[in-house]
Amino acid sequence: MVGKVSAPIPSMDEDLRPHFKDYLLSRRFNQQTLQLDLSNLANDEELSSLGIFPQFNKHAFIRDVVDIINKDIHMTRQLDLGSNNIMNLYEFRNLHLNNLVQLSFASNQLKNVDDFDNLQHLSQLVHIYIKNNPLTLSNNKSNNSIDNIISIIQQKLPQLKRIDDIDLKPAIRFATDIQTITLPKSLPHCVPHDMQGFITQFIEQFYRLFDTYGRSELHACYHDLCMLSLCITKLEDAHVPIRQYKYGSLLSESRNLQFVADNNKRISLLRHGKTAVLDFLRVKFPLTKHDGNSFHVDFISTANNRAIFTINGLYKEVDQDTNNPIRCFQRTFTCASTTTGILIVADHIILSSATDAQISKMTHSSTTPSSSTQSSNNTNTNIDIQNQQMIEKFSQQSGMNIEYSTLCLQQNNWNYNKAAEVFLDLQNKNQIPPAAFNKS
Repeated sequence: MVGKVSAPIPSMDEDLRPHFKDYLLSRRFNQQTLQLDLSNLANDEELSSLGIFPQFNKHAFIRDVVDIINKDIHMTRQLDLGSNNIMNLYEFRNLHLNNLVQLSFASNQLKNVDDFDNLQHLSQLVHIYIKNNPLTLSNNKSNNSIDNIISIIQQKLPQLKRIDDIDLKPAIRFATDIQTITLPKSLPHCVPHDMQGFITQFIEQFYRLFDTYGRSELHACYHDLCMLSLCITKLEDAHVPIRQYKYGSLLSESRNLQFVADNNKRISLLRHGKTAVLDFLRVKFPLTKHDGNSFHVDFISTANNRAIFTINGLYKEVDQDTNNPIRCFQRTFTCASTTTGILIVADHIILSSATDAQISKMTHSSTTPSSSTQSSNNTNTNIDIQNQQMIEKFSQQSGMNIEYSTLCLQQNNWNYNKAAEVFLDLQNKNQIPPAAFNKS
């Protein structure tokens, strides 16, 4: 009987790791020249006899090799990684060899010149070999000539003096290449001052309705001629730990243009009109519970009486027949001012798997968003007497109306003192909209 033989596991067993390290030091490292020769490891019979099968096309194996070099062979000045079927240089961003002057990636499978960004920390590197890689061939993916490839690599690694057997001219550098540039601090949100009141109200009201069982009141949010599309991305080779959950039947509704090539299907997956949009959201989109603490808002445009903005964040599916997966989402809304109010005319949803870090943060979040298993009426009537008294007191002391007082307390988890501090801070910065003090 003949059966399939599984491929060797790319990551190294802890029991084999010491043997691999000893082999590299005794057979592959020259202590006189400080040269580490790791070329063509896959065909090394001695390694195979030890049960070690190098797979440099796997991230896990490269991580093991880099870790051993960093800890035990950090004095290396010349490193040869030729003929190892290396596909990219991402894991080499963690290679810490302060004395490395020569590095060879000859005869591998490198296709993207941007991979050399991962070597910029090797400040002493002056000679690199790249010959016999797909990116150096005349029919390479980017259609760059070898001269262009060398020029681009030299821009990324200006300390280089030789590439393969070619002597390089000194790179032309501007003052900005040498000076340390301090970038401005990244803001958590990008929302124009005059739109802060609108976006706060929109998020509170829209996601309260969206997280309501049946989503029956969403019709008030959408324009009669609105459009909606859904795109589900696949992170099969992510460089950060992610939690993969299946999407079930929702995957067939995805209009991801990377995978949907047929134009007729692309058109059919684009929902036109309020009826089609609401039918999709009510029937086919899972019940949800969004984490307001995870929201990140960026405005794209506010021209021509339209507001285009994105909301990024996390939500949990709360259908009874699922294991409550947590999704990462981005929604791009286009809203227009009409005679009946501000309505959504375009809604583009992108879903992807959440990272382990995002899931952990959401799990420990103290915020309790509105639940999909409760109706909006139940949500409104579940504010107990104590909270109602707190709202009235806050409204009286702050001067804000009931609606904004409620919103301020909700956003601060009904912590009265914290809500008061936030109110005073925003008031001192003149960031509270005038509508908040309108009690008529």
